[in-house]
Amino acid sequence: MLDKHGKSLKVSTYKVENQFVKMTKFGIWFFGLMAVISLVSAFLPNDDGVLKLASVLVMLVCTIILGGFAYYVYLTFRNFPSCSISIDNDGLWYAEQGKADGLIEWREICSIREKPKLQKLKLYNYEGKRLIDIHYQLQSFNELRNILAEKVAVNYLSIHEPIFKKGIGHHVFNIFVISGFIALAFYGYFHFSTLLFWSVVFIVAACLHEYLSGYHKVYIKDGYLRAKSHLRSKSYDMENVTEVVMLDEFDKGSRIPNVGVYCGNESGFKIPSLGSSAIEIYIILKNIIMDKKKGS
Repeated sequence: MLDKHGKSLKVSTYKVENQFVKMTKFGIWFFGLMAVISLVSAFLPNDDGVLKLASVLVMLVCTIILGGFAYYVYLTFRNFPSCSISIDNDGLWYAEQGKADGLIEWREICSIREKPKLQKLKLYNYEGKRLIDIHYQLQSFNELRNILAEKVAVNYLSIHEPIFKKGIGHHVFNIFVISGFIALAFYGYFHFSTLLFWSVVFIVAACLHEYLSGYHKVYIKDGYLRAKSHLRSKSYDMENVTEVVMLDEFDKGSRIPNVGVYCGNESGFKIPSLGSSAIEIYIILKNIIMDKKKGS
Protein backbone atom coordinates (compact mmCIF):
# COMPACT_ATOMS: atom_id res chain seq x y z
CA MET A 1 0.00 0.00 0.00
CA LEU A 2 1.38 3.40 -1.00
CA ASP A 3 0.71 6.93 0.19
CA LYS A 4 -0.66 9.66 -2.09
CA HIS A 5 2.84 10.35 -3.39
CA GLY A 6 3.30 6.74 -4.42
CA LYS A 7 5.76 6.01 -1.62
CA SER A 8 5.51 3.35 1.03
CA LEU A 9 5.02 4.70 4.55
CA LYS A 10 7.66 3.11 6.75
CA VAL A 11 6.97 2.21 10.36
CA SER A 12 7.44 5.31 12.52
CA THR A 13 7.14 5.64 16.28
CA TYR A 14 6.23 8.86 18.06
CA LYS A 15 7.26 9.11 21.71
CA VAL A 16 6.63 11.80 24.31
CA GLU A 17 8.86 14.77 23.49
CA ASN A 18 12.03 15.10 25.55
CA GLN A 19 11.23 18.60 26.83
CA PHE A 20 7.96 17.42 28.36
CA VAL A 21 9.73 14.42 29.92
CA LYS A 22 12.28 16.76 31.54
CA MET A 23 9.54 19.07 32.82
CA THR A 24 7.68 16.11 34.30
CA LYS A 25 10.81 14.84 36.08
CA PHE A 26 11.38 18.31 37.47
CA GLY A 27 7.77 18.38 38.70
CA ILE A 28 8.23 15.08 40.56
CA TRP A 29 11.34 16.34 42.36
CA PHE A 30 9.93 19.81 43.01
CA PHE A 31 6.62 18.72 44.55
CA GLY A 32 8.29 15.82 46.36
CA LEU A 33 10.90 18.12 47.90
CA MET A 34 8.28 20.69 48.90
CA ALA A 35 6.24 17.91 50.54
CA VAL A 36 9.27 16.80 52.56
CA ILE A 37 10.02 20.39 53.62
CA SER A 38 6.39 20.86 54.70
CA LEU A 39 6.49 17.62 56.68
CA VAL A 40 9.69 18.58 58.46
CA SER A 41 8.40 22.10 59.12
CA ALA A 42 5.26 20.68 60.74
CA PHE A 43 7.28 19.29 63.65
CA LEU A 44 9.71 22.15 64.13
CA PRO A 45 8.97 23.85 67.47
CA ASN A 46 8.46 27.58 67.79
CA ASP A 47 10.98 29.87 69.46
CA ASP A 48 9.48 28.97 72.83
CA GLY A 49 10.01 25.28 72.12
CA VAL A 50 6.29 24.50 71.88
CA LEU A 51 4.50 22.84 68.97
CA LYS A 52 1.23 24.54 68.04
CA LEU A 53 -1.47 22.13 66.91
CA ALA A 54 -2.88 24.57 64.34
CA SER A 55 0.50 25.05 62.69
CA VAL A 56 1.12 21.30 62.64
CA LEU A 57 -2.26 20.62 61.02
CA VAL A 58 -1.76 23.32 58.37
CA MET A 59 1.68 22.00 57.41
CA LEU A 60 0.42 18.42 57.34
CA VAL A 61 -2.37 19.43 54.97
CA CYS A 62 0.23 21.15 52.77
CA THR A 63 2.32 17.98 52.88
CA ILE A 64 -0.62 15.85 51.72
CA ILE A 65 -1.50 18.25 48.89
CA LEU A 66 2.08 18.60 47.66
CA GLY A 67 2.66 14.87 48.03
CA GLY A 68 -0.50 14.24 46.01
CA PHE A 69 0.79 16.48 43.23
CA ALA A 70 4.13 14.67 43.26
CA TYR A 71 2.41 11.28 43.06
CA TYR A 72 0.13 12.39 40.22
CA VAL A 73 3.09 13.73 38.22
CA TYR A 74 4.95 10.47 38.92
CA LEU A 75 2.00 8.43 37.58
CA THR A 76 1.97 10.63 34.47
CA PHE A 77 5.70 10.03 33.98
CA ARG A 78 5.32 6.28 34.50
CA ASN A 79 2.62 6.13 31.79
CA PHE A 80 4.75 7.84 29.12
CA PRO A 81 5.87 4.56 27.46
CA SER A 82 2.24 3.51 26.97
CA CYS A 83 1.50 6.80 25.14
CA SER A 84 3.93 6.13 22.28
CA ILE A 85 2.22 5.62 18.90
CA SER A 86 3.54 3.63 15.93
CA ILE A 87 2.15 3.96 12.40
CA ASP A 88 2.58 2.48 8.93
CA ASN A 89 0.48 2.10 5.79
CA ASP A 90 -1.86 -0.37 7.50
CA GLY A 91 -2.78 1.80 10.46
CA LEU A 92 -1.58 2.80 13.90
CA TRP A 93 -1.13 1.18 17.29
CA TYR A 94 0.31 1.70 20.76
CA ALA A 95 4.03 1.00 20.35
CA GLU A 96 4.19 -0.78 23.70
CA GLN A 97 1.39 -3.14 22.64
CA GLY A 98 2.87 -4.05 19.26
CA LYS A 99 1.30 -4.16 15.79
CA ALA A 100 0.20 -7.79 15.97
CA ASP A 101 -2.04 -7.19 18.99
CA GLY A 102 -2.88 -3.51 18.72
CA LEU A 103 -3.24 -2.57 15.03
CA ILE A 104 -6.08 -0.17 14.26
CA GLU A 105 -6.59 0.08 10.52
CA TRP A 106 -7.10 3.54 9.02
CA ARG A 107 -10.44 2.47 7.56
CA GLU A 108 -11.81 1.74 11.05
CA ILE A 109 -11.55 5.37 12.16
CA CYS A 110 -14.73 7.38 11.60
CA SER A 111 -14.57 10.00 14.37
CA ILE A 112 -11.75 12.09 15.84
CA ARG A 113 -12.56 14.06 18.96
CA GLU A 114 -10.31 16.72 20.41
CA LYS A 115 -9.89 17.07 24.16
CA PRO A 116 -7.89 20.31 24.63
CA LYS A 117 -8.19 20.13 28.43
CA LEU A 118 -6.68 16.64 28.38
CA GLN A 119 -4.36 17.63 25.49
CA LYS A 120 -5.10 14.66 23.27
CA LEU A 121 -7.11 13.28 20.36
CA LYS A 122 -9.53 10.38 20.84
CA LEU A 123 -10.23 8.14 17.86
CA TYR A 124 -13.49 6.15 17.52
CA ASN A 125 -14.83 3.50 15.16
CA TYR A 126 -18.24 3.26 13.46
CA GLU A 127 -19.80 1.59 16.53
CA GLY A 128 -18.72 4.48 18.76
CA LYS A 129 -15.99 2.47 20.47
CA ARG A 130 -12.88 4.41 21.48
CA LEU A 131 -9.90 2.97 19.65
CA ILE A 132 -6.82 4.92 20.70
CA ASP A 133 -5.66 8.23 22.21
CA ILE A 134 -3.02 10.45 20.62
CA HIS A 135 -1.43 12.90 23.04
CA TYR A 136 -0.40 16.39 21.95
CA GLN A 137 2.92 16.00 23.79
CA LEU A 138 4.26 13.41 21.35
CA GLN A 139 7.33 14.31 19.34
CA SER A 140 6.48 15.65 15.85
CA PHE A 141 2.80 15.72 16.77
CA ASN A 142 2.00 17.97 13.80
CA GLU A 143 3.52 15.44 11.42
CA LEU A 144 1.56 12.60 13.03
CA ARG A 145 -1.67 14.60 12.88
CA ASN A 146 -1.12 15.40 9.19
CA ILE A 147 -0.57 11.72 8.37
CA LEU A 148 -3.69 10.81 10.35
CA ALA A 149 -5.74 13.40 8.44
CA GLU A 150 -4.41 12.15 5.10
CA LYS A 151 -5.01 8.48 5.85
CA VAL A 152 -8.56 8.82 7.17
CA ALA A 153 -9.70 11.47 4.65
CA VAL A 154 -11.35 8.78 2.51
CA ASN A 155 -13.61 7.93 5.48
CA TYR A 156 -15.19 11.42 5.23
CA LEU A 157 -15.73 11.57 1.44
CA SER A 158 -19.51 11.19 1.73
CA ILE A 159 -19.86 14.60 3.44
CA HIS A 160 -20.51 17.29 0.81
CA GLU A 161 -22.52 20.02 2.57
CA PRO A 162 -21.37 19.91 6.19
CA ILE A 163 -22.78 22.03 9.01
CA PHE A 164 -20.49 22.84 11.91
CA LYS A 165 -22.03 24.68 14.85
CA LYS A 166 -21.73 25.24 18.57
CA GLY A 167 -24.07 23.22 20.76
CA ILE A 168 -26.87 24.69 22.87
CA GLY A 169 -24.63 24.30 25.92
CA HIS A 170 -22.24 26.93 24.52
CA HIS A 171 -25.01 29.53 24.28
CA VAL A 172 -26.55 28.68 27.66
CA PHE A 173 -23.16 28.89 29.39
CA ASN A 174 -22.30 32.27 27.86
CA ILE A 175 -25.72 33.76 28.62
CA PHE A 176 -25.53 32.49 32.19
CA VAL A 177 -22.02 33.90 32.77
CA ILE A 178 -22.78 37.28 31.17
CA SER A 179 -26.05 37.58 33.12
CA GLY A 180 -24.19 36.79 36.32
CA PHE A 181 -21.63 39.53 35.67
CA ILE A 182 -24.41 42.03 34.87
CA ALA A 183 -26.16 41.20 38.16
CA LEU A 184 -22.83 41.57 39.98
CA ALA A 185 -22.26 44.96 38.35
CA PHE A 186 -25.58 46.35 39.58
CA TYR A 187 -25.13 44.81 43.02
CA GLY A 188 -21.70 46.42 43.27
CA TYR A 189 -23.08 49.78 42.12
CA PHE A 190 -25.78 49.91 44.79
CA HIS A 191 -23.85 48.30 47.66
CA PHE A 192 -20.17 49.02 47.15
CA SER A 193 -18.75 51.57 44.72
CA THR A 194 -18.92 52.81 41.17
CA LEU A 195 -15.34 51.55 40.70
CA LEU A 196 -16.49 47.96 41.15
CA PHE A 197 -19.45 48.66 38.83
CA TRP A 198 -17.30 49.96 35.98
CA SER A 199 -14.73 47.19 36.48
CA VAL A 200 -17.42 44.55 36.05
CA VAL A 201 -18.96 46.48 33.13
CA PHE A 202 -15.59 46.19 31.37
CA ILE A 203 -15.61 42.42 31.95
CA VAL A 204 -19.18 42.18 30.65
CA ALA A 205 -18.25 44.11 27.51
CA ALA A 206 -15.27 41.80 26.87
CA CYS A 207 -17.40 38.67 27.36
CA LEU A 208 -20.16 40.03 25.13
CA HIS A 209 -17.70 40.88 22.37
CA GLU A 210 -16.12 37.43 22.54
CA TYR A 211 -19.50 35.69 22.46
CA LEU A 212 -21.22 37.84 19.83
CA SER A 213 -18.31 38.21 17.40
CA GLY A 214 -17.05 34.62 17.45
CA TYR A 215 -18.31 32.28 14.73
CA HIS A 216 -20.89 29.86 16.11
CA LYS A 217 -21.89 28.26 12.80
CA VAL A 218 -19.97 27.44 9.61
CA TYR A 219 -21.56 25.49 6.78
CA ILE A 220 -21.45 24.86 3.04
CA LYS A 221 -24.57 25.44 0.95
CA ASP A 222 -24.96 25.80 -2.82
CA GLY A 223 -21.21 25.96 -3.35
CA TYR A 224 -20.61 28.67 -0.76
CA LEU A 225 -18.81 28.48 2.55
CA ARG A 226 -20.80 30.55 5.03
CA ALA A 227 -19.58 31.66 8.46
CA LYS A 228 -22.00 33.19 10.95
CA SER A 229 -21.69 34.98 14.27
CA HIS A 230 -24.35 36.95 16.13
CA LEU A 231 -22.97 40.20 14.71
CA ARG A 232 -21.90 39.29 11.20
CA SER A 233 -22.17 36.78 8.41
CA LYS A 234 -19.61 36.05 5.72
CA SER A 235 -19.92 34.07 2.52
CA TYR A 236 -17.12 32.67 0.36
CA ASP A 237 -17.39 30.97 -3.01
CA MET A 238 -15.79 27.56 -2.62
CA GLU A 239 -14.19 28.05 -6.03
CA ASN A 240 -12.10 30.84 -4.46
CA VAL A 241 -10.97 28.84 -1.44
CA THR A 242 -7.32 28.11 -2.14
CA GLU A 243 -6.10 26.48 1.04
CA VAL A 244 -7.21 24.96 4.32
CA VAL A 245 -4.63 24.47 7.08
CA MET A 246 -4.47 23.41 10.70
CA LEU A 247 -3.64 26.28 13.04
CA ASP A 248 -2.67 25.90 16.68
CA GLU A 249 -2.85 28.48 19.42
CA PHE A 250 -0.93 27.98 22.64
CA ASP A 251 -2.28 29.20 25.97
CA LYS A 252 -0.10 28.58 29.04
CA GLY A 253 1.48 25.59 27.33
CA SER A 254 -1.83 24.09 26.15
CA ARG A 255 -2.43 23.50 22.45
CA ILE A 256 -5.78 24.78 21.10
CA PRO A 257 -6.44 23.55 17.52
CA ASN A 258 -8.21 25.71 14.92
CA VAL A 259 -8.66 25.63 11.14
CA GLY A 260 -7.45 28.39 8.83
CA VAL A 261 -9.27 29.03 5.54
CA TYR A 262 -7.67 31.14 2.80
CA CYS A 263 -9.61 32.54 -0.15
CA GLY A 264 -7.52 33.86 -3.03
CA ASN A 265 -6.40 37.43 -2.40
CA GLU A 266 -8.93 37.91 0.37
CA SER A 267 -7.87 37.70 3.98
CA GLY A 268 -8.48 34.30 5.47
CA PHE A 269 -10.43 33.48 8.59
CA LYS A 270 -10.14 31.06 11.47
CA ILE A 271 -12.63 28.35 12.42
CA PRO A 272 -12.60 27.02 15.99
CA SER A 273 -13.95 23.61 16.96
CA LEU A 274 -17.68 23.80 16.19
CA GLY A 275 -19.42 20.64 17.30
CA SER A 276 -16.92 18.69 15.24
CA SER A 277 -13.23 18.75 16.12
CA ALA A 278 -10.90 21.11 14.27
CA ILE A 279 -9.13 18.20 12.58
CA GLU A 280 -12.44 16.82 11.26
CA ILE A 281 -13.41 20.25 9.93
CA TYR A 282 -9.99 20.40 8.26
CA ILE A 283 -10.39 16.94 6.69
CA ILE A 284 -13.91 17.60 5.39
CA LEU A 285 -13.12 21.02 3.91
CA LYS A 286 -9.90 19.66 2.38
CA ASN A 287 -11.84 16.82 0.75
CA ILE A 288 -14.37 19.24 -0.76
CA ILE A 289 -11.64 21.53 -2.12
CA MET A 290 -9.74 18.59 -3.64
CA ASP A 291 -12.95 17.30 -5.19
CA LYS A 292 -13.66 20.69 -6.81
CA LYS A 293 -10.12 20.86 -8.18
CA LYS A 294 -10.54 17.45 -9.78
CA GLY A 295 -13.83 18.52 -11.33
CA SER A 296 -12.50 21.79 -12.75
